[in-house]
Amino acid sequence: MFTLNTSLLVVGFPVIGACPHASLVAHRGDIEGLPWRTFFGEMAGVSNTVSPVLFDLGTTMRYDESEMSIYVELTDAFNRGQLRAVLSSGQAVVFHQLAVMSKDGDWILREDREALEYVLGDLARREAHYRFGAPLDPRWMRGGWSAHFEFRAGPLRVRTDFVTRPPRLSPETLAALWQQQEGRSFPVVGVRDLCELKKTNREKDYAVIGELARRLESPRDQLQFSRSARDLFLLAKQHPGLVDELIAERPLLRTIAQGVEALESALDAERRRLMHANEARLQTYLDAATPWRNAWLEVEAETAGLPLDAAHRHIVRRAETLLPFVPSGETAP
Repeated sequence: MFTLNTSLLVVGFPVIGACPHASLVAHRGDIEGLPWRTFFGEMAGVSNTVSPVLFDLGTTMRYDESEMSIYVELTDAFNRGQLRAVLSSGQAVVFHQLAVMSKDGDWILREDREALEYVLGDLARREAHYRFGAPLDPRWMRGGWSAHFEFRAGPLRVRTDFVTRPPRLSPETLAALWQQQEGRSFPVVGVRDLCELKKTNREKDYAVIGELARRLESPRDQLQFSRSARDLFLLAKQHPGLVDELIAERPLLRTIAQGVEALESALDAERRRLMHANEARLQTYLDAATPWRNAWLEVEAETAGLPLDAAHRHIVRRAETLLPFVPSGETAP
C-alpha cells in the first residue's frame, strides 16, 4: 500500500488505470514508499475507460505489488541485450510521478534495422496487429513518421506507438539522449526533453509542461519552460542576468518587466503559437498520408488474420506506392 498526496488534480486524460473510472492527471504528486516499478504496476489488469474521477487530497490507494505494468514489461523486452527503446510521452510523465496514469505507450526507437526488427518480432510474439500509421521501417521512420500497433494482454487492450525522430528534439539532442540512456536500468525520456515533446496542440499538455518545469534543476531550463507567471517572476528576481541571456531564445521573458498581466498574456500567446505550429506539422503528415488513409481499410482486410511478420511485409509493399518516405516540406538525410 502507498499514499498518494496530491496538491493538484487535473481531469482530462483518457487513461488505463487502477481505478475503474479514470481520466485524470495528478500533478505534483508525492508518492511515499512506492518503488517506481510498483507505481507502474498499478496500470495492469484494468479496462480502458474515459470517465472522469478526482481523488481527495491524501487519498490512500492500494496496489498489488506483484503486478508488473505492461509498459515496464515491454520496455524491458525491447531492450533485452542492448538499448533499443526509450519510454516517452505519457508513460514517461507517469514515471516522473507527475501523472497517476496515461493511456497507451510511446517509445523512441534507435533508427537502425536491427532495433526495428527486434521490436517488431517482440510484438509479433504478442500477436499484435498494425493500426493506421507508417510501417515500422527505417525508410519511413527517417522521415518522421510514426508506427502504431495494438494487442491484447489479458483484459487490456494495449496500444503501442513508435518514432525514431520525435518532434522538437534536434539531432544533437537525440544523440545526447541515447548517450545518456546507455547503461541505465530503465531507459526513459528525461524531464527537459519531455518538456519539448509535450509542446503539442493539446491544451492539457501545457499544464504538464508547467509541472515538469518545476522538476528541472537548472534555473536556465526553468526559465525556458515554466508556464507560471509567478514562477517566472521569482526566477527573474533570483537570476536577472540569466533572463537577459535567454530573451533571444524565449522572447516572452522580456515581458516580465511589464507586470503579471502582460506576462500572463504572453504565456497564453506563446501556448497558442506552439499549438498552431504543431497543428501545421501534423497537417503536413496528414496531407501526405491521404492516399494511404484512403486505402487503409482495404489493407486491413488484406492483412486480417495474418501473423504480424507477414502483415508487415504486405503493408510495406502497399505503402511503398502510397505513402512517401518523407512528406513534402519535411527534410531527412
